[in-house]
Amino acid sequence: SSLLRSAVPDKIRFNIKGGFILVNPDEILYCLADANYTDVVLTTETKYTLSQNIGTVEAILDKTFFYRISRSIIINLKYIAGINRTKKICILSYGNKSFQLPIAENRIADLESVLH
Repeated sequence: SSLLRSAVPDKIRFNIKGGFILVNPDEILYCLADANYTDVVLTTETKYTLSQNIGTVEAILDKTFFYRISRSIIINLKYIAGINRTKKICILSYGNKSFQLPIAENRIADLESVLH
């Protein structure tokens, strides 16, 4: 495994049914909890269902770049385009695509302080 780490230093390993995937964290747009599983949506528009819950995924991801906006969603701060406080929506943008994700009301001020 030390060989693997040196071969792909920037990738994170996630478990999926029947194996695992290696993902560059820069390619993760957001993660969405689904009971004991987590859907990871990539900038390539690929979606993987991980056999890990969102708490486990959150522990793997670097807090510098990832932020949990609600009980069920973690976003990549690199792609944040804005927040709509009225609608409680966090807007992510990648290329010419935009993603609107619900943000917990109690996380809005905290996220704003993270982004200052």
